[in-house]
Amino acid sequence: MNEKIVEFDMSDEDTCMKHWTFSLMEKQDETIIRSIKIKPSGEGCVGHPKTIMALVRDTPLEALDIERLSTTKCIRTTSCGMSLANCIKEISKRNTQPF
Repeated sequence: MNEKIVEFDMSDEDTCMKHWTFSLMEKQDETIIRSIKIKPSGEGCVGHPKTIMALVRDTPLEALDIERLSTTKCIRTTSCGMSLANCIKEISKRNTQPF
């Protein structure tokens, strides 16, 4: 089982959670999210990153509903759900090669 770290910097976006670090693992032809570390910008709810991490820990990328996450609303332009969906889309694009 190989592990891979993927990071996203969202400093230029109107979102509370500016830095996302994914720990991924390949297992039986699936990419599994082992964990996510989300660094807030000092604004926003500290509960959102904890909730997101709890929901996606040890979950295959394919099991996440990207379309539903993309529709979550926030007072910011980009919600935590939208950010998560964007990260998952990008990981899926990059993940055409095995680890």
